[in-house]
Amino acid sequence: ASRRDSGRRVKRAGVGIDQRRGGAAGMVKQSSSHEPPQRPRYTNHQQSEIVEMFVAQELIGQGWNVAYPRSSHSIFDLIAVQGSRALRIQVKSTRKRVGNRLLFDTTRYQAKAEKGARKIISCNDCDVAVLVSVMNMELFVVPVSHIRTCHFAINETNYPKYFRKFSNLRPCKP
Repeated sequence: ASRRDSGRRVKRAGVGIDQRRGGAAGMVKQSSSHEPPQRPRYTNHQQSEIVEMFVAQELIGQGWNVAYPRSSHSIFDLIAVQGSRALRIQVKSTRKRVGNRLLFDTTRYQAKAEKGARKIISCNDCDVAVLVSVMNMELFVVPVSHIRTCHFAINETNYPKYFRKFSNLRPCKP
């Protein structure tokens, strides 16, 4: 139930802005129900940048030096260097869960191709794919040579093979 009060809309029950009783403009009064707080929604670009920073932080924690390619149109997202090894890393994230599987889109847009043309990532593009479940920020390190289709599923069988397996960080062998 709401009513007009000196040109401002005031909501009496539930969530609303109460400017009439001295509340600051834009201050939200919470309802009495116990709803969990909603996560902020990010654009795909924002989400990919957050996930790339998360992966970079994890790699640094494992003793790698991490750099971003200078071009925003690079085929890979990160460069990881440790000693004399340098790896090209493609970061992919997902919110998709099908049954007990996490489903990752393992394609990329082709440069200088028809609009919307997509290609499965390969050893020519990068050495390793790091797949991240956005729902709980689980990280899976997958050699690109293991990716053969446009969707890669993480399930109970391959979960231990890829979950936080930084030992999979090695140059790609087709």
